[in-house]
Amino acid sequence: MFGRWHRGGSPIGRGHASGNVLTSLGDGERAVITQVAGGQLLEARLQNMGLRPGKLVTKLATMPGGGPVTVECDGFRVALGRGIASRVQVKRIAETTRSDEL
Repeated sequence: MFGRWHRGGSPIGRGHASGNVLTSLGDGERAVITQVAGGQLLEARLQNMGLRPGKLVTKLATMPGGGPVTVECDGFRVALGRGIASRVQVKRIAETTRSDEL
């Protein structure tokens, strides 16, 4: 039964991060990637997309019905499946004001 959902609605098995992960961010919220809770292949795959610890990401949207999570990093938009997005741990950052962006 590893990797399946049980009655409580939380994942069973290894590799699932808890706490502040990409899927827990609200649309438009910004955060810094702190860690990837996965194997070397997942880490390499995300690094090839520019998603690595220390990078600032903005969550753009989450598709309904279990669809992908879209994030922006360094001007590029990337869609990640929810399983992968739930393994990317982040640290939320304070919102910037409009005058800071100008």
